[in-house]
Amino acid sequence: MRRNRTLRSIALCAVVILWLAGCRGNGPNVVAIEGTVTHEGKPVPNLMIWFEPTSGRPSWGISDQQGKFRLDYDPEYDGAVVGMHKVWVLEDPALNDPTAMMGKTRPKRSPELEAVLAKYGSRDKSPLQVEVKRADRNFQLKLD
Repeated sequence: MRRNRTLRSIALCAVVILWLAGCRGNGPNVVAIEGTVTHEGKPVPNLMIWFEPTSGRPSWGISDQQGKFRLDYDPEYDGAVVGMHKVWVLEDPALNDPTAMMGKTRPKRSPELEAVLAKYGSRDKSPLQVEVKRADRNFQLKLD
């Protein structure tokens, strides 16, 4: 009697583990990507960074004052889909939020930021392509 209960418990645990393992397998193959965005070796703050795969939805992140960023895919996944990506950037839209800027002038862009946006500032003209192969928490995005 006791042996049957033990076998049933083991079988139930195995079924639950297999069920839980299978739940994550149906989603996209997204891996964590975080790192630093630089231009001529210096961190670039306040950029909205887009990673757009060959097919599927894009990922995005915003660089902080040290140029650090983390990509978001959707509410369930952080990172980017494994594969080739077109990469482009925009100035962080929060910097020009009309509500936050009431009565203030728009901050002047540095020549470095102007150069970055001139080359990488739109999906159509950015020449940058990167391949995401695996999770990378020290991704170096060089905009040179």
